[in-house]
Amino acid sequence: MNCAAAACLLLLPGPFSHAQKTVGTADAAKSEIHSQPCINCSTAVAPSPEQNGAEPTVPNSELPDAPSSTTLARQDTFVWSLTEPTKQPNPAPPPVPIWDKKMWAANIFLAGATIFDVESTHQGIAHHMCVEGNSDLNNKPSRGELYLDNLEQFAPVVVMGGLTALSGRAAHLPVWAWKALRYIGPIYGSAIHLRGGIRWYTRCW
Repeated sequence: MNCAAAACLLLLPGPFSHAQKTVGTADAAKSEIHSQPCINCSTAVAPSPEQNGAEPTVPNSELPDAPSSTTLARQDTFVWSLTEPTKQPNPAPPPVPIWDKKMWAANIFLAGATIFDVESTHQGIAHHMCVEGNSDLNNKPSRGELYLDNLEQFAPVVVMGGLTALSGRAAHLPVWAWKALRYIGPIYGSAIHLRGGIRWYTRCW
């Protein structure tokens, strides 16, 4: 009898079954609350930079290349010079030449006068029975002997004319002075040979 009564009480809905359901529902709500992330906790996930208003960081792969030392060296090669350009001194003018065209002409004229004298002398001795009056030669010298004798006179005249002009230029004489000195030998020698050749031509031909 007592067992039957207890079984009936359990089958009927009552405060005991409601209390169990309430307890189960409360446990489920607590589990849901714990499963949600805690926003205000210290262990919560830190907010993103966009949420805090900070600029987003750029990955290293997207950063611009740093300037190399070669680029900096090329930029530093240009130097602005504030010093005034130094004026180059004018080179010294070359000295006045001794053997110019006039000197060559004077000595060539001397050589021509010498040849004229030798040939006139040789023709006078060979064909007109005249004799040479130069004591250094015999009465009838050959053409070779005549040229050799006159060459011994021609060479010293040319050398002395050049040395005289060189000495005058080294002594800083006026240009016209030492240029006139170099013509003394050729002019005197040409006059002697022209006179000798003309005398042979007019008297012994």
